[in-house]
Amino acid sequence: MQQPRGAAAVKDAPPPLRRPGFRAAANANQAKYDAMWTGSSSYQKGSCWGCPFVGDVVTKIDFHTVLDVGTGNGGSVRAMRLRGKAAWGIELSQAVLERDAPDLLAAGYVEQGSLTNLPYQDSQFDLVFSADVLEHIMPGEADAVVAELVRVAKRHIVLSISLKSYQNKGLHTLLRPREWWEAKFAAHGARPNRALLWALQQKETRFSEGELKSCAWEGSVLDGGLYRVCVVPLPWLVGRPGQELRQHRCITPANGEVEPWMFAFTVDKWWTSSGQVAESGLHGTDHPPPCNESMAIHH
Repeated sequence: MQQPRGAAAVKDAPPPLRRPGFRAAANANQAKYDAMWTGSSSYQKGSCWGCPFVGDVVTKIDFHTVLDVGTGNGGSVRAMRLRGKAAWGIELSQAVLERDAPDLLAAGYVEQGSLTNLPYQDSQFDLVFSADVLEHIMPGEADAVVAELVRVAKRHIVLSISLKSYQNKGLHTLLRPREWWEAKFAAHGARPNRALLWALQQKETRFSEGELKSCAWEGSVLDGGLYRVCVVPLPWLVGRPGQELRQHRCITPANGEVEPWMFAFTVDKWWTSSGQVAESGLHGTDHPPPCNESMAIHH
């Protein structure tokens, strides 16, 4: 069988072990995201929201096996494999996998599935990775999804999670502040890795109140509280080169964090088994701020 694109550089690794007797769960959103990826008003073909920071993640933490949850067209799986990582992906939309990643499907590197019910055994991946996916789940799915990501992670979890509804109303169904997400992961056994977050998250404190546009209060009064998100004139490359160059992006003014909003966690079982602190996996950065420095959004 011909090697999939992006597979040649990978050091051999056995496939992740699967749960005995696993049966996939249906997800009512599959048709919605089949249409979002392949319909008439769909995401741009070739979109890869994780591709811009794959290289950053690879250079800053030590890992080999990685699961990309919500892999879409498999772009981040290809990018990881081109960098020598043993990468797999799972995606709700079967349509996008068949259209854009038939080679990865045939090789068993990606598969259709729901994040509420992953097919893998515990602790199968050094890193669980995701790019702008969790804001798309329903609020009632949050605990199940976070529990599954923590369960299959051996050590690291690195994600971007969008905190905005701007230009995404109806698609971003779970908007919560940073502190809510961090508490949710902590409740399921993964604590924030402040040093890695410090290395990955871009901050901009130069914008005055007058430069903040289209400000909105996001979140839920009854679940995590409200937080403010605004638009600022700050160009950024969304996805891989050629995908989209935007002239503006969103910011949470309370802490100066700009999208993509990064999250980094170390699973508690790594602390227990290794006796090392969460930040021990970080390399190639300057000294971070103290680990007890608050990075939460203030309401």
